[in-house]
Amino acid sequence: MAYIELSTQKISEVKRSVEVYRDKHRGLMNTTYFSMIDTTSNAWQGEDATAFRKDWEETVYGNDSTSVRMLVAMENYIEFLRVSQSKYEQFANTAVSRARSIPSWGI
Repeated sequence: MAYIELSTQKISEVKRSVEVYRDKHRGLMNTTYFSMIDTTSNAWQGEDATAFRKDWEETVYGNDSTSVRMLVAMENYIEFLRVSQSKYEQFANTAVSRARSIPSWGI
């Protein structure tokens, strides 16, 4: 008897790896942001310091930030992998169901 094998383990592993990387990146950017703010707040006051902090925040968290764009790309890739895994499993279940309905004619 032939078997239809399905493994979405690799998709799950890749998805989990991207999630871990995304979380590490987000944490590193937050740490960098707050470290820079703490360092400059203690030693630098005034309009220039305020302008610098505003620009730094925009650099780290702004929509045009490379970091934010990378996080969005990772989120999109994670969603793509999640949907792909689900569709792949649905397809396999349908294929198995259809294969079981084929008469064996005594084979």
